[in-house]
Amino acid sequence: MADTLHISLTATHPIPPTPRTAGLNGRGGLGRRLIKTLAEQTLTVPDDGGKTVHAFLPW
Repeated sequence: MADTLHISLTATHPIPPTPRTAGLNGRGGLGRRLIKTLAEQTLTVPDDGGKTVHAFLPW
């Protein structure tokens, strides 16, 4: 993955991200679907304070 953009997001909620029905009412469900579509790889790393989600996108 030489030409890759690495984005990470740390969250305090310990539950790993899960797919859910996307809605256009502003209640979510689009972010994970978008990242999974664009990213070459995603990885969730749990830690004592929650989790960090990593996404590796082609650059």
